[in-house]
Amino acid sequence: MSDILKKLESSASDDVVNKSKLKMDRIKNPPMYEDGMGDMFDDFDLMGGGVSSGLDNSEHTMDMGTGMGIGGIHTPNTLDTPSSINPFFNNPMQQPQETAKDPEDEIWDFIKTVIKTIWSGTKKVFKFLTTRTLTQWVHLLSRILIGECVAIGLWLLLIIFGVERILFFRTIKLLVHTLVYTGVTVLAFTFVADYKLKNGDTSSNNDQQSFNNTPDYDDFEIMDDEYEDDYEEFDDVEGGIGYNDTTTSNLADSLDFSDFNSMYDTTNSPNDNDFDSLIQAISENKIGDRSRLYDIYARILPNYTPDFDERKPITEAENSKLFHIINSYCTDAIHATTGRKIEEDDDTYLMEAFQTKSYLLAKMKRIPGVNNTTQIANEVASFFKQDYDDHCYVTVECMGNAYIIKIYTMENFMVSIGDLLKHKDVEKEVKESDMTMPVVLGITDTGKPVVRDFKSLESFIIAGMPRSGKSWVMLEILTQLSMFNSPEDVQFIILDPKGEMSDYKVFDLPHVLCWCGDTKKFLPIMRDLVEREYTARCNQFGTDENTVNIFEYRDKNPEVKIPLIYLVLEEVVSFSQTLTKEEKEEFDALMIKLATKLPASGIRMLLVPHVTKHQFLNKTVTDVIPFRASVKGDEEHIKSTLGIKNFPRTLLNKGDMALKIDTEPACYIKAPVISHSNTTNKDIYNRIKRIWDAQGYEKHISPALLRVYELDGTIRR
Repeated sequence: MSDILKKLESSASDDVVNKSKLKMDRIKNPPMYEDGMGDMFDDFDLMGGGVSSGLDNSEHTMDMGTGMGIGGIHTPNTLDTPSSINPFFNNPMQQPQETAKDPEDEIWDFIKTVIKTIWSGTKKVFKFLTTRTLTQWVHLLSRILIGECVAIGLWLLLIIFGVERILFFRTIKLLVHTLVYTGVTVLAFTFVADYKLKNGDTSSNNDQQSFNNTPDYDDFEIMDDEYEDDYEEFDDVEGGIGYNDTTTSNLADSLDFSDFNSMYDTTNSPNDNDFDSLIQAISENKIGDRSRLYDIYARILPNYTPDFDERKPITEAENSKLFHIINSYCTDAIHATTGRKIEEDDDTYLMEAFQTKSYLLAKMKRIPGVNNTTQIANEVASFFKQDYDDHCYVTVECMGNAYIIKIYTMENFMVSIGDLLKHKDVEKEVKESDMTMPVVLGITDTGKPVVRDFKSLESFIIAGMPRSGKSWVMLEILTQLSMFNSPEDVQFIILDPKGEMSDYKVFDLPHVLCWCGDTKKFLPIMRDLVEREYTARCNQFGTDENTVNIFEYRDKNPEVKIPLIYLVLEEVVSFSQTLTKEEKEEFDALMIKLATKLPASGIRMLLVPHVTKHQFLNKTVTDVIPFRASVKGDEEHIKSTLGIKNFPRTLLNKGDMALKIDTEPACYIKAPVISHSNTTNKDIYNRIKRIWDAQGYEKHISPALLRVYELDGTIRR
């Protein structure tokens, strides 16, 4: 539960809750009559069987002792009681007798129970057989094998120490059968283990299966509540109206941390021996398929918040206090925007509510004629803010007969690339789409993953103040480009004035042509890219007059290896401030060419400045780059970076981005992380490197960049 919701529960008075309970009770159990109008029989004394008109019983009852009715007709003895004078007057103290249950109904109920039990058991067996991973099958077969070996030992002991003649032959028979079963189990165990070794465990089990995991025996148990779900589901099958409770699991409490490096690693690292086996299998089979690479990375990358988009219902039965607080506050907020008295039949109330890691959703009944969603959003935000420093962003939509109110609580939690790779939408985009260079940029404020093809995003700017997380955002993008594109296709030149303190120092992948922390060498490297490498590529492309960019050239000449080169320039503002006037002019000229002319040839630029002010970064450069992001920037930083007039969200946490891509509207994105620390990142980079080394590649060395390769000092090749 988010901090704001916890504060709501702790600070809300009982009056707020009770007011909502009374209202919801009146909605669910409306009065039978209008106010002031009762049942016409309320004045009758039903308990006594007569009429409370002030008369004695002797004055309004009839003597039926003779058994003679009106006109001398004999009437049954049932009329001898006062209540029998009028059929409307039944004695409420007289309880109806239970009728005996038909034996046929009892038999049918028994048969129905048996069928439900068989149905449930069959489902559990089928679910068990279809959801086990290769690791779990290996573990299960090994246990069966151990049991069979124990049985063989038992039969041998019985034979050796002697048994009666009849039992002797029966024991021999049991021994033979057990040996046969053991042989079959050994064959199955060998096949599964060998397949797992060569191909890896690619099962789509929802749980994270690391290399050293063993199955949880709790998975093998059939819980009582699961039986109940199956019974209800069976009721649906046979035509009854059943409700299958499919509520999602409880969301973890939001993580509160001040720095990414202080996060606790909640995942298990893959076992090195098993990873060595995987590398050996890759070396033998040469997997170049992106789908296969995806499955491998989904297993080896850490998970922190895999339930980032799960919805947890807030119900009156299970979350009574929170449910009524939301109902009361949202109702009061909507009333505050009306300016008129609302009739009871038209009044609003909470129809449905749930929460995710990112926001709380309240579906309120819409009041006819009250449609000012902006005012409602502002009022709801004021009700949900408990402290002056609380941040709460609210959106409201009118949909049918309801207001859809989303309350974004700005909670801080970490979502990783590994978490995103587990998401079905990301898997579909990466595996099945036509994207050439898919990259998951993060999740929206509603928890939806954002995937873009970097084939069309030539250059981009990621701006942010110190310790905003901008370098980590850049690193996760470079990592994803390296995961699914070989060193033959994508290469990086990284220039970072921070030198030995650079986050890129551990980014030791074969895709990195060089990393340099010496600012004196930045301009020569940029000069070689613009003047030598670009000229060489133009001459190479010039052989085909119909080729306009690197991708067309690659398609027409698949045998030619020519990579995309990304120039990553960190701390652009800091670097530009160290230049002389002449050097600054040359730097601006090189930057303009890199941003405008070179992308078509496959030379792209990734800028990571603090700010995008024109005195530090040429306006032409910022205007022509379509991909721009402000990481944890304030209102002015967002406006200047994205070139927009307004952005409704506040960026509070590391990795929170305001993002604008080309003509798309600016949006909020929570960027993923590779892991929780540079140390763990380094281990992951090493695994990616080993995967590409096992796969094999021929790295293109451009003659025009030999001087770049030969630079020494802070250069690492």
